[in-house]
Amino acid sequence: SAALYFAPKQKGDIRVATYNIKFLKAEDRQERIDALKVLIEKVDADIWGLQEISDRAALERVFDPAAWQIVIDDDSGDNQDLAVAVKEPLEVLGGLNADDEHFLFPGKDDNDFFPNRRDVLHVRVNVPGKEQPVSVFVVHAKSRYGGRSSNEHRRVGAAKALLTRLRTEFADRSY
Repeated sequence: SAALYFAPKQKGDIRVATYNIKFLKAEDRQERIDALKVLIEKVDADIWGLQEISDRAALERVFDPAAWQIVIDDDSGDNQDLAVAVKEPLEVLGGLNADDEHFLFPGKDDNDFFPNRRDVLHVRVNVPGKEQPVSVFVVHAKSRYGGRSSNEHRRVGAAKALLTRLRTEFADRSY
């Protein structure tokens, strides 16, 4: 078990973390859920970007809904969903059920770079004391399964598409 150390948060700071939980399901063993809760407490992040989540019920076992707002596509039926968990007093803007408006590349034309809804999840978060909301993006790049040569074009294409969107649509915003 590795030790985690983070500098203490200063007043007004928010800590953002990302974690590929690797096929988190609501029916996972309690030992796994408890280990995830310990990790989340130690990292002490205010916002989590998450990959490979089966459904909201799985996340609600890890992130207490009384203290966290969870954004996930409730209708996808995919076990590799993206999600964002936001700890109060921060607040999600735009609803908790992710649909097309929460994704940067929802169209079928983007499926080569973002297959099976491996799109970029975009969640706007109101941070107390900040004038404008912060945009949080969660990415789940195509794996290298099958070798780099078989899918590197997807990873590179997705990165370039995301960078273009950030430069053109989010240049004047916090993200």
